Amino acid sequence: MLHAFTGRFAGAALVVFLATGCAGSTGAAGSPTSLATEWGSAVKIVWSYIADDGEEYGCGGGSGTLVGDTTTVLTAAHVIAWTPEDEEDCPGAELWVGYPVEARGQYFVWWKATVTASDETLDVALLSVDVSGTPDGADDADGAIASIRDGSWGSRPIAAEDAGPNLGDPLHVLSYPGIGGYGITYTAGNAAGWANINDEESGKEFEYLKLDLTIAGGSSGAGVLNDSGELVGVVIQGGADWESDVVDCRKLADTNEDGEGNDLDTCIPFGGFINAALSLYDVRVFLGQHGALVETQE
Repeated sequence: MLHAFTGRFAGAALVVFLATGCAGSTGAAGSPTSLATEWGSAVKIVWSYIADDGEEYGCGGGSGTLVGDTTTVLTAAHVIAWTPEDEEDCPGAELWVGYPVEARGQYFVWWKATVTASDETLDVALLSVDVSGTPDGADDADGAIASIRDGSWGSRPIAAEDAGPNLGDPLHVLSYPGIGGYGITYTAGNAAGWANINDEESGKEFEYLKLDLTIAGGSSGAGVLNDSGELVGVVIQGGADWESDVVDCRKLADTNEDGEGNDLDTCIPFGGFINAALSLYDVRVFLGQHGALVETQE
């Protein structure tokens, strides 16, 4: 079932002070206290189409991060995947990227995007945004639009190969989960571990970075950042393992009250959630293969 996606063109009447540009990272080292204010490089991705009734509807999407420059977006492949069934439900849908123009991330300027590279096995993709045309979205954002176009808006540096993270290191995510609205959301946690994945179908080997920070629907594709604001991973999976689509849960109680604890009872989540990001090494390899790896300036 489709629902009207009010977030894409929300905020048409934007106050003038938002036109001064963005606090996004320009590649210099940040700090844990400043990461939540470096919001400009965290973008929203949306598939949307115009229905027969003239209304605009959302057909899925997620989060992304500007990397290398202000027109290159790193995200998860499943965020931008499009199937014949999707086309049937959302005919003529187009892919858009929204740049937040104020710190709460509820007002955006939007341009159309194209997919330049995608790896379904690694679940990672690159988008290119054409910012030369007139954007949709927020009014009175001329300063932000100029900064995006001239490259001063900022993008995330990619951490060096030997930069970690190490077990227990602090990690940060800026994303757009749908809980309580679609504004930018900051969560933090730690590097909880790693998992080596061997996909027999493709023959590829890669690595998950386990996260104990909060991930929700809409967070897919967001960049995982270290304390210096460098990207060390991409959020690709929430609360599930490589071979399962369900969260970790056990049949711990007699939920159907038949006097027995067995397979007829409801599975109960327990112990919190461990989420997954594609690791720094695999992100660097993917970006390098497609000419999008820009090293951090010392």
